[in-house]
Amino acid sequence: MARRNASTTEAPEAESTTPEAQAESTTPEAQAESTTETSTETPIDLTAFKGAVEQVLPEADDSTGVLPEAAVSTVNEQYRALDGQKPKNAARTWLEEQMLEAVGKLDAVLARSYSQLKAGLSAGGGSKAEKAPADPTAAYVQRQATLALASQIVARQRPEGDGVDEKVSELVTTSQEQVEAYQTWLDNEDEDKGDAPDVSPVVRAAFKAASGKGTGGGSKGVHSGPRGDIAKHVSSAFADQESGAFLTIAEIAKHQSPEYPSAPPSQGAVSARLFPKSGKCTIEGVEPVEKGAVDGKNPKGARKAA
Repeated sequence: MARRNASTTEAPEAESTTPEAQAESTTPEAQAESTTETSTETPIDLTAFKGAVEQVLPEADDSTGVLPEAAVSTVNEQYRALDGQKPKNAARTWLEEQMLEAVGKLDAVLARSYSQLKAGLSAGGGSKAEKAPADPTAAYVQRQATLALASQIVARQRPEGDGVDEKVSELVTTSQEQVEAYQTWLDNEDEDKGDAPDVSPVVRAAFKAASGKGTGGGSKGVHSGPRGDIAKHVSSAFADQESGAFLTIAEIAKHQSPEYPSAPPSQGAVSARLFPKSGKCTIEGVEPVEKGAVDGKNPKGARKAA
């Protein structure tokens, strides 16, 4: 009996079972404190990823928004460096938000750049396409060999039946006029050259394959080598010009400078450097010139400051 009474006397010490203790533990203050103590999740930091995106955006083609593969790879490297799936998901979401914002502003070119960067994200683990050689001859040999091998592979998939080869020849022959028209448009460096001619999906696919897209090669007019300093490239273009001399974006881009000895930067990269989002060009000795500011019809470019 004495042992049972002792046990009964000690029981009240378990205060957590009392109504008062239960009420106290359910107060908002107690719940907030509990949440703070148990929350140890590290905030998602996308600073490096966003910085990489801002770094490569000026390299996009001024008329299409297409970025060189090297630029996409730069952003993807930062994406792969993110630790965990949550940061990676946040990076994808951020790119999509930027793309939708550009769409809302009717900036199709910028939206295309964000879309391409988002599509180029991968966590790694897969086989990576071999980069195109910097030497133009080696790059051509690589693309030509790739297309030749692709032709052999497609030939093995030839369906049964007569007339297949004749239909292929006929389609190639009837597409020649469109090929010439599209090539002429591509070779035209005038900023006012207008929209691309209407060609068939077959012709567009042929130009895409010939440019090296999807085969590890570089595309025409897009710099795929090491990135240089666009500001130094622009300054180099005006180095031998007289004060007040005007150069178009195309003329500045195709200038051969020490910064881009093997392949010129894209017109989009030059334009973005001369006309930044901040609205202030920081290239010393050079003044950006809006379209039509010189004679009412001149393309966009820059002049050498006096």
